[in-house]
Amino acid sequence: MLAFLPRDFTRTDSLELVTFRDRYDDIFGPDAVVLAVSADPLETRRRFAAHLNVAFRLLSDPDQAVAAKYGSKDNGGIDRRTVYVIGPDGRVRWRDLRFQAADSKAYEALRRAVRAAGRG
Repeated sequence: MLAFLPRDFTRTDSLELVTFRDRYDDIFGPDAVVLAVSADPLETRRRFAAHLNVAFRLLSDPDQAVAAKYGSKDNGGIDRRTVYVIGPDGRVRWRDLRFQAADSKAYEALRRAVRAAGRG
């Protein structure tokens, strides 16, 4: 799962990553790889990961090159809140281009997409 987030240390980004952390087994399961990307510098990403105590990787994309390839680059140097489920074959199987981090239904849809992608 590849998630793009606007800014570290914001309420909504914190909520999203804490939900991923707390519901990791339920949403992702043992075989999933979770990557969370923002344009924030690497050191900020490290501090944010430590602050939230997340075990998955927070990646830095300061020039937004990866975000641009996924259609997640926004004006003003931040990424749009988007989520992609990528199957074992490397193909995008599901996407939410307006992921609502405060809505439990968004996480249920993500959970279903991860399970479906894992089945091939």
